[in-house]
Amino acid sequence: MHLVASEASIPRPISDAGVRVYFNLAFENRQLTSVRERFEPDRIQLDQVLAEPSKYLMVFRPSMTELDFGNVLPTSSRCLYSYWKGYLEKPDWVQLQESLSQVGGDFIPAHASGHIYVEDIVDLVRAINPKQIVPIHTFEPTGFQQHFANVQLLNDGEPHRIG
Repeated sequence: MHLVASEASIPRPISDAGVRVYFNLAFENRQLTSVRERFEPDRIQLDQVLAEPSKYLMVFRPSMTELDFGNVLPTSSRCLYSYWKGYLEKPDWVQLQESLSQVGGDFIPAHASGHIYVEDIVDLVRAINPKQIVPIHTFEPTGFQQHFANVQLLNDGEPHRIG
């Protein structure tokens, strides 16, 4: 939020805007002094969140279940999940869903794509003018051939020499 607030209509992470910053245990262990100093005045402690959990929305990752919450989430916690659905098979996401269930919480998939539009990727590739295009992380790799002659299609795991 801090990085994009000057470019978008979102609040800066400051108390006066109603946005507080939680330093999770993984962050604390990294000892990022300059980041800590920037956000320390707007910091919120976990005990404040736990005292009134329905009052807060928190950016969260599964590792925080154990590290920060000691494997006990607040009652009726809700998780809005906006990643690729394939990650839900990973043990940490399976465990998070179980933890939510144990406290009467819920898990809501709410994916919003961060993928680029076709017109924009065509403009980008033309601007870069690469010698070769190897589509990855796409459901439509053959679609690149409609726009470019220098496309090399590979199967997953297939090695490819560059140069």
